[in-house]
Parts: sequence; C-alpha cells; structure tokens
Amino acid sequence: MKERKKRLKQLLAAALALVVIGGSVNLPALTSFAEDGDSEQVDLLTSEEDGEAPEAEEDKKEPEEKQPEDKGQEPSQTGKPEDEATEKPEDNQEANGGLVEETMDLSGYIYQCGGFGVMDMPMMLSLDDESGARAASDKEAAKTALLNGMKAWEKKIDVSAYQISKDEMEVLFVDLVNMNPDLFYVVSATWSYTQATGIVVSVTPIYNPAYTVQNVQIFENAFNKAYSEAVPNPAGMSKLQIARACHDYLAQHMSYDTSLQKRDVYSAFVEGTGVCQGYSLAYGAMMKRAGIPFDYVNSTAMNHMWNVIQLDGNWYHVDVTWDDPTVDRLGYVRHNYFLNSDTKIGSEGKDGHYEWTTAQNCTSTTYDNAYWQGGVSAIFTIDGKDYYLKYPTSGNSFENLLVCRSGDKEETVAAFTAKWLASNGGYWQGSYSRLSYYDGRLYFNDTNNIYRVDPKAASGTDNKKVVYTYTGDAGSLYGSLVCDDKIRMQVSPSPNEAGTRIEEPLPTGAIKDVTVTAEPSSVEYGYQNPPKMKASVTGAVEAANVTYEWYDVTTGSERLISSTGAECVAEANLPVGTYTYRVKVSSEDSRVSADVTFKVIPKKVRPEVTITGEYTYKLGEEIKPSHSVVVKAADSADVDITLEKDKDYTVEYRDNINAGTGKMIVTAKDGCNYTWDSLEVPFTINKLAKADEKIEIKNGYGNSGAYDLKLQEGTKTGTLVVKDTDQVLSGVPSLTEAGVLSYTLVNDSKNKDKQAVITIPVMESVNYLPYSIEVTILVVDKLNQSDFRFVTPVENRKYGDSDFTVETTGFAQGSKVTYRIEDTEIADIDSAGKVHIKKVGMTRMIAVAASTDEYAETTAYAELYVSKAALSWDTSDLGAADRADNAAGDAKTDAKATLYGSLKIKGVIGSDDVKFVCGSDKLTGTYKGLKAGKQEVTLAWKDGNPVVLTGADADNYECPDRLPTITGNITKITIQDVEVENGEAGVVYKLKHESGITYVPAGLEKKFKTPIEITNTMKSKTIGEIEKKFGANSSKIAEVYDVTLCMVNEKGELVEVDDKNFPKEGVVVKLAYPEGTGKGTHNFVAAHMLTVDRKDKKAGDVEYPEITKTDAGVEFRVYSLSPIALGWSELEPVKAEGGSNGGSSTGNGKGTTVPSKKPSPKTGDTNAMLLYVLFMMLGAAGIRYTLKRRTM
Repeated sequence: MKERKKRLKQLLAAALALVVIGGSVNLPALTSFAEDGDSEQVDLLTSEEDGEAPEAEEDKKEPEEKQPEDKGQEPSQTGKPEDEATEKPEDNQEANGGLVEETMDLSGYIYQCGGFGVMDMPMMLSLDDESGARAASDKEAAKTALLNGMKAWEKKIDVSAYQISKDEMEVLFVDLVNMNPDLFYVVSATWSYTQATGIVVSVTPIYNPAYTVQNVQIFENAFNKAYSEAVPNPAGMSKLQIARACHDYLAQHMSYDTSLQKRDVYSAFVEGTGVCQGYSLAYGAMMKRAGIPFDYVNSTAMNHMWNVIQLDGNWYHVDVTWDDPTVDRLGYVRHNYFLNSDTKIGSEGKDGHYEWTTAQNCTSTTYDNAYWQGGVSAIFTIDGKDYYLKYPTSGNSFENLLVCRSGDKEETVAAFTAKWLASNGGYWQGSYSRLSYYDGRLYFNDTNNIYRVDPKAASGTDNKKVVYTYTGDAGSLYGSLVCDDKIRMQVSPSPNEAGTRIEEPLPTGAIKDVTVTAEPSSVEYGYQNPPKMKASVTGAVEAANVTYEWYDVTTGSERLISSTGAECVAEANLPVGTYTYRVKVSSEDSRVSADVTFKVIPKKVRPEVTITGEYTYKLGEEIKPSHSVVVKAADSADVDITLEKDKDYTVEYRDNINAGTGKMIVTAKDGCNYTWDSLEVPFTINKLAKADEKIEIKNGYGNSGAYDLKLQEGTKTGTLVVKDTDQVLSGVPSLTEAGVLSYTLVNDSKNKDKQAVITIPVMESVNYLPYSIEVTILVVDKLNQSDFRFVTPVENRKYGDSDFTVETTGFAQGSKVTYRIEDTEIADIDSAGKVHIKKVGMTRMIAVAASTDEYAETTAYAELYVSKAALSWDTSDLGAADRADNAAGDAKTDAKATLYGSLKIKGVIGSDDVKFVCGSDKLTGTYKGLKAGKQEVTLAWKDGNPVVLTGADADNYECPDRLPTITGNITKITIQDVEVENGEAGVVYKLKHESGITYVPAGLEKKFKTPIEITNTMKSKTIGEIEKKFGANSSKIAEVYDVTLCMVNEKGELVEVDDKNFPKEGVVVKLAYPEGTGKGTHNFVAAHMLTVDRKDKKAGDVEYPEITKTDAGVEFRVYSLSPIALGWSELEPVKAEGGSNGGSSTGNGKGTTVPSKKPSPKTGDTNAMLLYVLFMMLGAAGIRYTLKRRTM
C-alpha cells in the first residue's frame, strides 16, 4: 500500500508540474473543523428576533444589559483524512480466499455521527459509455442491497455481485447513510474485499448500540405524525408550499440542542431537539418523503451545515437551524434563509454564511425577495391559500393582521392590536404573536390571550375568538404553540429572557368527544344496503349548534363527501378495499374529529369460464387457450361482468404441451371484486395431422443395419409390411419398442441396385394422428455412412425468423452433402443447407451425403416446425381522456375510461397481407386511479369478443394473449376568475381550465378524428414556433389545455359562452408556470387553434398570441378559446466575463466549491486542457484519481 501511494505521489507530482506550467490550479483540500466560540453581545432591550430597540413611553431609555446573538454554532468535528483510514495488518487476511477485512472510521463524513466532511469520489477514466452505464447501474443496485439490508438490521450484506471497489464503497456507504436519514442507527461499517482486486465482497454495518428495532418504530411513528401534521393535504399543496410547511414545522417544533450532542433524526422527531446536523437531516427526511430533491451544504469555516432543495428545476438554500433561534422562542419561525440564492445567503459576509461546499448551484434569485422574507409568522396552506400573521412594519404601529393570501392578493382575516411593555415603562417594538394551525383551526396569541380563527368561515368576517387568557404575574406571552390538544405558552418579562413555559388543555367547549361507528362494518361488493356511519357526541351541547362534515380519508388526503348531519351513508359501488371515513364535529367553541373504517369484501361467485377456439399440438410449445371469465348477471345484480386476466384473476396451466386434456386453473386475485374457489377448467389439445414419412437407406449387400426412426415415447406401431420382390433381405426386419428398425441384406453382389420397401404403420402416438413411415432400402456395393445425421434433428422456428443454415455430421471423407425440403410451401432450402422460411407449418429437411469410392450415398432427415410469429400491440393511435367530475375538479368519480382512436398491431413482415381492424368501440377501458393526471388504463374486449386477424397471411401470426395497458389522462378542472372588458352588464365570467383535450370540438371534426391528433398537432406547431423564435438548439416542451369561457347563470351554474357571445375585446388567459420553469429561466410560446372560421383564417389554423411573463405565470389575450398550448425552452445561459478558465462564476464568491457543468475542456483554455491531458495519462496508466463532488 505504501509503495503504491509513493508511486502515485511521484506520478502526480510530475503531472501536476506539467499543469502548473499552463497556469495556476486550485486543489480543494479536506480540512478539520475548528470550534467557533465567538458570540456578539447586543442590547438587552433589542429583540433578538426583530432587531429593533424598544422605546420608552417617556424618556426612551435603553437598559445596559446585553444578550448573545441567536445564530447557532456547531461543536468542532475533525474528520479523519481518507489516506489515514486504519488498515488491518497482513495477518488479518483469510488464507482460503485472499479476503481482507477492514473497519473504516467514517464519523468525519456521516452527519449523524457529527461529521461535516465531503468525500472525494473515486473515478476511473473510461471512454466506454456502456461500461460506464453498467457501473452506475451496479452502484445503484449495491445501494439498494445495502439499504434493504440495513433496514432489516442484517449483520452482513453480500455485495459481491456489484463489483464495487473499497474506495468507491466508502463514498457510496457515506452517501447512502446521509441521503437516508432514517438510517439513524447506522454509524459505520466493516467490509471484506479481495486483496488482489480491492473489490468489496460483503459489508458488515456497525449499528449504534443505543438504538434497537423498537427505536425505529418509535421514530417512524413520530416522523409520520410530524409529516402528516406539517403536510395535512399533500394533494392540495404545491411543492413550494410543502417545502415551506416542513421548514416551518421543524422551526416550531424543534429546539437547538445547547448540549451539542443531538445530531440525528431520532433526536429531532422523537425528542424535538438537535444541532445543525439534526435540523438538516430532519429536513432532508421530510423532503425525501415529499419527493423533493435535496442535498446538503457544509462550511468548515462556519462549523455549520444546512440544506439545498430543488424546485422547478432550480436549487435553493434552506437553513432551518438559523431560522429557529438558539434561545428557543415557542412557535417562532423566521424565513430569512428559506429558498435563498447563493447571492442572497452569502450577502451577510462573515456575519452570515460563507465558504461553503456543495454539489449544487443556487443561481436562481426567484425567491430572494419573496413576501415571506419580511415580517411574517409561520405560514400554513389551507385549501390552496396561505395564511400568516403580518407584523407591524413601523415603530409606532401595533396592529397585527392575520392574512389569507391567494397568488399576489392578500385578504385580512382578522386584526388585533398588541403592545408588549418593557419593565422600564417602555415597550418593545415589533410583535411576539405566533401562529399555529391545529385540527382545522388557526391559533395565535397577543400579550395575554390565545385566539382561535376558523379559516373556513365566510370571507370578510373577523371570527377570532378568545379560547384562553393568561392571568399570572410572570410576564407576558412571548410565544405560543397549539398542538396535541394543548396550548403551550412562553411567559417571560421580556423577549430576551427564556422565562417559563406553561401548558393548558385546549378548551373543547361543550363537545368533549365524538365516537363514530359503521354498521355493518363490512359488506360484500355490489351491496344494496351500504354501511351507515353514525357519530355520537358527548357533552352538553344542543344538536342545533353542532355541524358535521364527513370526509373520505382512505388515500391519506381529505375528500368531502357529506355535511348533512350525524349520519353518513357510504358511497355506492365502492370496489373491494378498506375505507376510512372521518367526521369533523364542530360547535361554536370546539372542533373534534374521529375516524371509522369499514370494508368492502369480495363477493363470492362462481364465474363462467368459456374456452374459445380449438387447439392442436404446437410442436412442443405451451398451449394457452383464449378464454373469457364472466360473472353472470344473477351474481352481479344487473349485467354480465367480464373479468380481466391478471387484474381480476390469474391463470395457471397444467398438461398444456402434449395432445390430450390440458387444465387451466383460474384463481381470483387479491383486490378483485369477486372471489371463488379456484376453478380447474379442462380443454382439449388435438393431435396434429402428420404427413406420411418416406425414408431412403443405402447399404452394402451382406451388411446389417439399424435405423432409428426417432419415434416419440409411447408410440404404438402396427405390423410391418415388407415388400421384398427382389429378395434382398435376409430374414424378417424387426422394430424395437424404442423405434429402431433392424435388417440384414443378403450377401450377393447381384443384388446391387435392387431394393426392398418396409412400411411401418404408426397406429397411435402422443401428439400425431395415425400416419405411416415408408423405408426404402437400396442395395449398393459400398458401405453405408451409418453415422450421417443432422446436428439438430428438430428445428423449432418462428415465422419471420432470419434465414439459417442447417448442419450435418458423420458423412464420409470426400462426400459432398446436398439438401432439399419436402414441402416447399413451408420453406426453401438451397444445396448448401441455407433455409428460408415461407409460412407456418411442418415439413422435413433431407440431406444427402454423396457416395465415395468406399461409401454409398446416404440420406438423413430432420424435422422443421415453423410456428406463428408473435405480434405486439401498437397503441400510438389509441387514447383515453376524461374530465374530472367530482366537486373539487381533481378526480373522476368512476373508473370507466372514454377511449378513442384504434388499437393496432406491429410486427407484420414486409408486404404480408394481414389486417387487424380494432376501433375503440371494440374495447373497454378502466382507470387504475381516479385522480386527475396521467393514469394507467386497463383494456378489455367489449362483451368478451376479441378482434381476430384477417388476410391471406393471417395464419402466420398471432396476437398477444392479453391486451396492453395505455396511459390515459383525467384532466383537472380549475375555475379562474376573469375580468372581461366591456362584458355584458351584471354578468359574472369564469375561465374553466382543463389540463388536456378530452374531445374533438364540432368545428374540428372534419380535420381531426381524435383528441390525440389535436394534441400532437398543437405540440408540433408550438415547438416549431419555439424553434422559429428562439432557435433549435435547446430542448423544447409543450403542453395543451382546454380553456372555456363561462358565464354564471342565476342558479350559480357555469354556462359555456359560444362564439357568437364571445367578448369582442377578447379574454386574457393566465397560466401558472409549468413545474420546472420560471420567469427568468425559460422562453415561452402560446398557441391557439381556431375552432370556427374567422375572417382570413379557417378552423384548425393555429395562431400565436403575444405572451407577457409575470411573477405568477404567463398571460396572453385570445379572441376565442380552446384548444390552447403553452410551450417553453430554456434560456441560453449567460456567459460570465473574466476568470482564468472561462467558467461562469457561482456561489457567493467566498470559497464556494461547485463542480463544473462543462463536459470537457476547450482547447483554448490551456489550464483546463492540461488537466484533461493529466486525467487521460492517469486513466491510461490504470491509476485512480478523484474529483471533488458528491454523487447521488
């Protein structure tokens, strides 16, 4: 090892000398972290949260006491450098396998162990893309194996199949543990590797003895509770809102660990405390659950770490630790470091974040001046709107506002005035009111009261209500947090003192509790009498003052289904499953909730299984009959129900190869709406008609011969019929049970060229109808080439297979072999044995070994079986589209899919005459999920009648035995307020948005047959316009929408505006930026297809309205609606000026280490080019080198 390192250092020194000639090179180094114990003193009467000095009512004096700043610092951690890792002595090597076992100290790199280090990633220079992809795949597979093994607490995990070196394993293991914070109980590992190759064979994780499997369950319960409280309705929140909610939740529910010992997610979620590693890992765990890409940022200079997350394709800094004061303030949240750019977070210099290392560029400034950067509380998203407290902005104002924000518009929900007095008679500037959200209500405090607000109350009404008043003398309320049915309050004489925390039960008013029952608790599918849920309230409350809301929470999100009273009937036609309903019972002073579950169990039936078609032995292939499984109307209540294979039931086969009786076992699948005892359904496999065989054998007079007829086992033959007119046979030929024909020729040279014919009647065989074998024995004066035969006596091929060449063996030296075939309609064969298949069927190939001076001409036979070519489905012209039809416009209420277009086949060869006519009317479709968006659709034959192939060549092909699935689209419907210039007086207009096209407008029916044709045309034209305006180099994406202008009638219903009533001034359409795009990062093009003729344009023409980019999205004006498309492409990156290597400047300019995005150096850049040469030299020498970066 030491010699290798010495050699490597010498090579590096020489190579780096070459590089230095071309210019300077900055090499990042791993350093240890030093503890930073400095802290600033600030004026006592300056609030550490708001930074404002209080003013006395009379003389405005400031006290002389000081308080340390609240920015958290981390304990010093020193990571062990990679080349100082402990190596085991040679005697630790296993004698039998050359394995070395090595325990690595990874504490300097695993965050939950206190590390901050970023490992160098070993890489081997490779120009082989395929091997590189394979290596990446191996690493991901190794990660999966390790992750599964550690989650199962395995003692030793086998990774020998993945070819991971020990250097790579170090980085992979550290990355795996850090990016999976729920592995909080893993601290390091020992691995065994082969000494010769360094490839790791097994990994033995080292588990923290302080934790057990029970701790994992405790953590999971705490984490699930935290996430569900932070993100109560993930389906109704954007990724940004989820990221912010998780940030605020941790800041409100965690406190900084001043003992500097708590670093993992267990401490964060179970104990509610941690240092910066704990905050960062906890936030990472929540982002992982939310599906938001995340990473970590480390600063050795600050002795600190935090997160970065990716939203809409851009990376942003998030430092929850620094947004939660070190002297914990109950319920307090800052957003100073939420979604910062590199520039923003680095703007405070050495007083803030500096000299950090990360793998991500946070160049987007989209949120650097977002509204939450100002004086606002924790933010809660309720029904898509953001609620927060807006604090006073001037020293002479004491009004606090509870605000509801939708887009850029703010609406005041409640207002209150609060002034926090100081002990010297002055007062504290700012506000110390904190906002909580619990059980559907908002709570906040002033100096001594806790208020409650119902966000669902009528708009414009201030419904705040006092639920608790503090009457003690320990000070004022400087924070509050309502959770777990408790009001938690921080009471203190001033904001700069921790004070005391008190808890009081959350008043429940007159309602103490609610219990809910389901009767019956389970019903069979197809139920006529659905379960009835009944809520019972305890407490002195009049029924007239109680309201009930019933929700279906089966999927994890709440869906309102009823608000009619204390009883709720389950929805009709629910499929098999377990359902959870939630009742929320409210009175003036309280709101309580309870859940109840009921089951829909499969209905017991005996389906009718029908096998269609006749089946014949297929030359060794499995027979899988076409069939239908139908639940008859008597069982399904109204109509016959055709079940779907692999969705509703599974099929096993027995005895389905040879002729005879096969068996099909039909079993109901879990989750099917019906159940039955497994059915064994017999079917017949007929015997195949086989042509009579003719065999010619040549043998010398006086010789004996034995010829193997290659009969199937169990074949029964009749009496041999011998025709020996020339009396060439000596004795009577015989046939063994194994099918070997034996004979002897008379030893008489006069018999040359004479023959005998032996006919063997095959009376019965396993797979063939009766046939006969005629063997002609020709007497020659030479020896028989008795070993001559086909190498492969049976060729099983498929129609459409490429030409192939058969081979023979055992022919005499000097003999020339030629070939022919019996049935030239099945295939052709040339004299050299090259076979060309022409159709499905069975025939024999004949090989003739020519005579030589010593040996007679000899014939060999082989069977050729050509089976049908397997076609595949072509679903490119088949689509499914439906509108969401529930009240919220985000889901479909039934699973039936509307199909359009046609199902096609592919795989037909050349000009073969094969037809398959299958319009959407021949199929039915069922959505797998009902939420708006892309959903899998299962297809079935309508009425169980499959479409069959036709045409002259149809017999050469077969369709797949099951229909494909396709991806359908359930369009989400959103209603948008719209202002119409000079619209009809008193008319309220709305824009109805659909996230896709679900039908062909009447004006376009002559030009387009299906919605997918419209969609594809719109996308193509939009992308073409992007290329025309912005160039063809960047990637381009387009989405199509259905936008309809509606009027609200007297009943409050939406009525579509037709072309005649469309406003002459047009309508401004507003679309939010698609995910991954933004105002400063993408170009946009809008397209509008006309559905009626208009002046010089025809229906189907596409126009491109001018786009305006706003902070909220894009806007454009159209003069009729639907279909509309929005396309986008990335803006060309702006090249930075200056710099020795021509690269762009990133980070904050204070030592930020970010890996380059450039794929290779430019020849004009001497420094980069020499580095590239260096890497090529090292790679060619087989020497491993490292690049400073993190791999995900």
